[in-house]
Amino acid sequence: MVFISSLDQSQRIERLVQSIDFAIRDLLKTEDDPLALAMYLWTLREHKLSLINGDDLARWGTTWIYQVLVEDMVTRRKDEQVTSAALADAALAKTKSLTGIEDQVREKVKQLVSSELDNRAIPYDRPSYGAILLFAASMLNVHEPRIGESATEIVTAFREAIPGGRVFGVGFAVQPLQQTQNRELLILVEQSAYSALEDPRTNYEDQLYLLHALWLLHGETDPPKHLIELTEHIFLNSPVWPYLMVGTEEILSAGDGQATVGISHLYRAILLDVMLRFQDYANVQAKALLEAKHRGRNIVRICAFGFGIVLEGVFWLLLAWAMIPSYDAARRYWLLHAYKVMTSQSALLYLAYVLLAIFLLLFSPVFTFTWWSLLFRAKVDSDRQIAGVLGRSILRVFLIWLTLIVLVVVINFFTGVFEPAFQHAVGG
Repeated sequence: MVFISSLDQSQRIERLVQSIDFAIRDLLKTEDDPLALAMYLWTLREHKLSLINGDDLARWGTTWIYQVLVEDMVTRRKDEQVTSAALADAALAKTKSLTGIEDQVREKVKQLVSSELDNRAIPYDRPSYGAILLFAASMLNVHEPRIGESATEIVTAFREAIPGGRVFGVGFAVQPLQQTQNRELLILVEQSAYSALEDPRTNYEDQLYLLHALWLLHGETDPPKHLIELTEHIFLNSPVWPYLMVGTEEILSAGDGQATVGISHLYRAILLDVMLRFQDYANVQAKALLEAKHRGRNIVRICAFGFGIVLEGVFWLLLAWAMIPSYDAARRYWLLHAYKVMTSQSALLYLAYVLLAIFLLLFSPVFTFTWWSLLFRAKVDSDRQIAGVLGRSILRVFLIWLTLIVLVVVINFFTGVFEPAFQHAVGG
């Protein structure tokens, strides 16, 4: 399976995020498209993205929720206003900005859903609005026994609209169906989406909305190979890329090729959501491949670690072989001042052995832990990096060792314990 180049993917996401940031800024000035603002807010919160205008968008969301769902200030566009406020509330749930009104808002959403379902099977008789409203209710843990039946009607309406009609919002109908565990209908949704995605009559916007439904259905953990291939194909062939962050971001429409249409805010929000879900999956796969690569090299790492420990042991054995036979004589020379038990050269050589043993005593645990960390935890692939880390560890131990030598010299200056023996060894 070949993924879109990570560089190309990152560049596309960056351009899309910049375009969305500017779009949010412009929308906040007029506030005449609350559903678009709510969609942007939900996408940013879903993926924990921070934008320049993100804080202003969150403040708008809080104000909008209070105005529509608390103060009940709505107009003839009540369907869009309620739907967008419910989605904004789902996006901002459990944030400090809604502290104190969460229960009140949840109860209001429940009342609105119940009221709509008393009059019609699909809230507001609009599958898109109905799907988003039921999705928000599900995310807010609103308990309404008819949500499952309504979600079924909504999905049926979407399936009948494929491939000729607009299917924005079909992805949001998945969540209520999953909560009610309607597996048969979920399978039908999946089959209808795949069929429509392979139908040339399905326009590029509806392709994305159906793709969104499939990603919400399968999740990023283990999506099928066919979904990955379709996602890459739809991303690469989306007509919006040449127009993002270019002029007024208008696309030539079908027909005479002269009329232009702006890139839909809803399309941009869903595109970013799907791209980030796809990116999360690609990152997980890349991490798995990297771990598999390192697992394949474990035998090499184990051998390298074993070699380092054996080498360390050899140094200790050689040092012990040189020191142990002369230990008693050196003790009598340096501590009891019995200068006839060994020559001055042997005494100085033994002193060097002692200093080296102290250094190895300090260095051995540091080397063992650092060597193990480099090979099994840090996954360092460069020999130069390994040499650099080990070099810094040796330097730190060396400085501690020198500090101990200086400390012994200072102690000897005041006590004179080793001075006579040292003068005799140096003076011959």
